[in-house]
Amino acid sequence: MKISHFFSILFFVSFSVYGQYAYDKSKISNKVLKIVKKIEKINVVKEEGDGMGRISEQYENYEKLIKIATPKELAVLTSYPNGAVRCYAFIGLTSDEKLKETVDIFKIVKDHIQDNEFVESQSGCIISSESVADFFIRTVEQKDYKLNFYTYQLNSQQQKEIDSLLIVGKNDSYARQKAIQSLQINAQNYPLLRKLVVEEKNDTALPKLAEYKKEEDLQLILGFHKIKTEINEDERLYATYLAIQEFPHPAFFPFLKERQSETFGKEYFSNEWESLYNAIARYKNREAFELLQLPFAKIVYTNVRKYHLGFVYDAIENSPCPLYDDLLWKLWEEENIYTLKALKHLLDLDPKRAYKNIRKEFEITSEIKNPNLDLDRKKFSEIENREELMLNLVIANEKEIALEVISNKIRQANVHDFPLYTKYALKLKNPIFVVPLFERLRIESNPYTYLEIVKTLFDYNEDTINVEVVNTLAVNKNLSQGWGGTQLKGMLLEKKLIKE
Repeated sequence: MKISHFFSILFFVSFSVYGQYAYDKSKISNKVLKIVKKIEKINVVKEEGDGMGRISEQYENYEKLIKIATPKELAVLTSYPNGAVRCYAFIGLTSDEKLKETVDIFKIVKDHIQDNEFVESQSGCIISSESVADFFIRTVEQKDYKLNFYTYQLNSQQQKEIDSLLIVGKNDSYARQKAIQSLQINAQNYPLLRKLVVEEKNDTALPKLAEYKKEEDLQLILGFHKIKTEINEDERLYATYLAIQEFPHPAFFPFLKERQSETFGKEYFSNEWESLYNAIARYKNREAFELLQLPFAKIVYTNVRKYHLGFVYDAIENSPCPLYDDLLWKLWEEENIYTLKALKHLLDLDPKRAYKNIRKEFEITSEIKNPNLDLDRKKFSEIENREELMLNLVIANEKEIALEVISNKIRQANVHDFPLYTKYALKLKNPIFVVPLFERLRIESNPYTYLEIVKTLFDYNEDTINVEVVNTLAVNKNLSQGWGGTQLKGMLLEKKLIKE
């Protein structure tokens, strides 16, 4: 049965037959009810850990529940008045492969497809909220999702049926949005998507409708941001920009130009601007290029300018075009905005110009002595780190200067970048690195950094260096504090440089 045919049938079925669930207290033992009341009181769906390395009280309640409740009781509890209880009961049912033989889990999902009560979930320190319907569907449709150990999963036909029921029902669930987004672009589904946009004003359906690229939909797409819906204008504009990305018709370009011009005087940026720039970039013509370069000079507020330029860069990267290469160079050379992908592309376009920028990135001010540069980045094709690729090109062409670069980075790099430079200090194992490593060790307070330094120094395997590490403990008291101090002490004991 094709999914499109399935949807057309279900449109003639009253949705009221679904989402009907009634709780029957008489089918639940008092022993189970006591635990249920505890879960209801906390009213949060928590994972095993509480974020402090302990098992959460709520999870202990859940374990007690599934230990004493029968499968039939858990099935009844999926209709309990409290959303957290319903979710825990459903987890219990879906976590045991054997239960799918005795309980119709698929029917439970269908019965709760309109269960719009929001329930709070907590994973460690992260708290989120979603509808019970979304929780149920997410639990059984995603292989990689793990609240704990879900084993039940919808088969492909069941997933199609769930998607169809979601689409014909009216709610704001995330699962429904996904179902609409997954619709196939074919003749049978076009009337359905147009109906969702025209009658329901559905913002998720608008970009899908645009994929058909029909002239008769131009005004519908262009006017969507003006209609009154439950979502605000920014969200309607976002949907419109997504639709234009799918259907970059010339009729939309004046609208994009007008909307972009309105953003230039704004004191604060808005997230839907990213989609605005993506829509502009999809045109891949000279007019689009002109609009994409306007933010370099037109922005009124400098604190907003960086967001515009970041959106321009993302748009160009998402819609690569030779016309936009000049903007990529400008973003790198003038704004220091670039990624590994852009670096590789620009190295291919003009290796010498790119290498000049790489030297600038590393604050190398000396003249290039070797005019015959080896800039074949393919030699380092396995490298997927921007800074590492640049560093390797410098090492390959100007090794002595590269040693200075690494030394300076050892002195200055932040905790995130620091391991890259100790990695190459170890790889090259030049004595020149010992001095900056000790300079950093004498003042460093971050455990991740000073432990990395000590590990690097120990790998030189020289007695004088090891002794100096011990002597540095007296200079920098941070090296003896907290968990980092404990780990460092263990490293020194292992090396037999100190005694207990």
